[in-house]
Amino acid sequence: MAVEILYIVLPLSYIAFVLGIGWIAGRNESREDYLIGSRRYAWWAIAMSLGTSWANAGWFLLTYGYLQGDFWGLMVITISYMTSFLVFAYFAPRLRNIAIEKNTYTLADTTSAVFGKPTGLMAAVTVIVCYMGWFLMELVAGAKVISGFSGWSYEITVLALAGIIGFYLWIGGFRALMRTDIAQFAFLGIMFFMLFLLSKDAQPVQLSYMMESQKLTLSSLVVNIFGGICVTLAAAEIWQRIMAARSDKDARRGVASTVIISFFVLVGLPIFLGAFMLTQNPDLSADQYIATLASDYLPSWFGPFLFVAFLALIMSTLDTAGFITAQAIVNDGVMAILGKQSEHPRKSLKWGIMAVFGGSAVLALMFRDVMDILYFLFAYWAILTPTLWVFITDKRPTGAAVFWPMLIGFIALTALQVTGYYKDYMNGIFFTALLIAPWVIDKILKTTKGTKITKEEKLNV
Repeated sequence: MAVEILYIVLPLSYIAFVLGIGWIAGRNESREDYLIGSRRYAWWAIAMSLGTSWANAGWFLLTYGYLQGDFWGLMVITISYMTSFLVFAYFAPRLRNIAIEKNTYTLADTTSAVFGKPTGLMAAVTVIVCYMGWFLMELVAGAKVISGFSGWSYEITVLALAGIIGFYLWIGGFRALMRTDIAQFAFLGIMFFMLFLLSKDAQPVQLSYMMESQKLTLSSLVVNIFGGICVTLAAAEIWQRIMAARSDKDARRGVASTVIISFFVLVGLPIFLGAFMLTQNPDLSADQYIATLASDYLPSWFGPFLFVAFLALIMSTLDTAGFITAQAIVNDGVMAILGKQSEHPRKSLKWGIMAVFGGSAVLALMFRDVMDILYFLFAYWAILTPTLWVFITDKRPTGAAVFWPMLIGFIALTALQVTGYYKDYMNGIFFTALLIAPWVIDKILKTTKGTKITKEEKLNV
């Protein structure tokens, strides 16, 4: 009876807690607070926020699926993600200074300021596709996990998650996002405590079997390493956290420190839990394994705490993906087309948040296959690769040299997806081609020798 009460009291208390944070964050805040938190976050806040954003329920379910079919591919892609944070840490001060000089808040906004409005709009469209897909993936996966714990129907869970998170973002904006992420980071400790509880019963037999029976192909190695690095460097949420840092040192340390968190949340914990459950029951589906873990292999009193921990992880990812999608649709998209991007950005973003969370809830009720959503969005992330020319070199290509590869790549990728000709190995081709295309176009057409970065932008990093 006491455990049943905890299953009600703990989640409701946590929801009230994050709503309170959103309400406090929204009081007397300026436009800069709502859009970017007034660029005053320390390195530890950035690391905590990125760590909780990347530790999501969708990744736990996907890891379980990878363990059943592509263990070495999972190893390569997670290692590439961790490595890419160190690479991004090198460029973080440069990106931060460009954003401050141009007074920009997002990936698409910065791309527009550096390469021109058409390129910025192309980036905004791609961000919408990628992050709406990511948001939808996490909403579907999160609803499955929560409904497995709570007994609520999938439909009610989807509507509850979208409504709660959308509400506190609508109130507090980016400042509410950062504060809730920092608070949610504390709940990761519950996950690591769970490792201790399971360690005495864990059997590495299933993991050893997977390591021996599954082979890593060359195409998987190349695509996952290079693709993982490019995806991270073109991740709009990392750009935004860097722009919100209070100093160059905080930007660099914050991104670099995320590696430590990633090691546990992207590699250690999901793989350990997945391998443990596959050892106990190889036929268990990804949708069921977390709830089964809590009910059959943990003390009954621990179930409600595990429930809240996953609720925190789910909400921290949903608020990040939803906020970025809303910014891309409204501020970087519609308002930029109308030439009113600087007019009432906070008010327009509030409308965008309502549209994204409401529309995504409807889509989540229609589409429930997480793997299909991930496959779709990962491919389109390659289209953002040319935006890396904002900060990766002292000489930039022209806006046209960046725009056309993005547009042609988007059309080609869509055609391949629609016709069914798209294959996994093409990921590496798209990432590589779109990264070097702007430089090649400039060299072939001799349109420019490169746009020199100003003295203020050039940093000793």
